[in-house]
Amino acid sequence: MRVPRRVHRRRVARRSTSAYDRAMNAAALPYTPLILLVELAVGAIAFVVVFDARRAVNWGYVKMAAVTVLPIAMLALWTLEGLDAEQVIDGYPLNRDWLPTVRWSLAVMIAFSSLQLVAAFRERRTASLSLGTATALAGAVTLVALSGL
Repeated sequence: MRVPRRVHRRRVARRSTSAYDRAMNAAALPYTPLILLVELAVGAIAFVVVFDARRAVNWGYVKMAAVTVLPIAMLALWTLEGLDAEQVIDGYPLNRDWLPTVRWSLAVMIAFSSLQLVAAFRERRTASLSLGTATALAGAVTLVALSGL
């Protein structure tokens, strides 16, 4: 019994018109670290506030989180200030009306985070929890405003 041989065909690369197959536009790159930095800062402070309210962490953890969240939020604001004023990136229209809201909510987040840092180092638990909650809420507003872009 004879087994038929397989015919090897050369594959021809097809051009795809899918949006996922196109090269990435470099103008969209600054938005990625901006979103990641804001998410990291908001998630870190929210995590610490929840576990500090349950008395599941010690002061060292609260202080370290306060020291970490503030520079991350500042880096996010610096990244936001460095964005170009493009209205359209690769055919996707941006709603630039949300940028002032993002800027102000991020500035409020930095202000609350600074105060929370002071309260954490003075070991004022009630003030630290209150300011941490305010920081997390300001960060949540920032994330909502970022999603509006």
